[in-house]
Amino acid sequence: MSDVITLFKGRGSLRQAITDIFGNNSVRYDAFRIFVLDKHPELKELIVAISLTPNELFDAIKNLMQEYIIHGLKNRSLIS
Repeated sequence: MSDVITLFKGRGSLRQAITDIFGNNSVRYDAFRIFVLDKHPELKELIVAISLTPNELFDAIKNLMQEYIIHGLKNRSLIS
């Protein structure tokens, strides 16, 4: 992490641009949707057919991942 901080020293405009982009949920959700469709273009028809917005796609995948984590921990008896 110290390497990252060192690289950002003196680069206020770059730091501000990254903060602005990641701070804007709409841009972040759109970027995530583009990433998903780039990796799995076959999902585009499904996403359009069910009118899934970028933030709904993000939330659905995030919830699915959380369910898998919880399910995996339960299987390992780490949580009850």
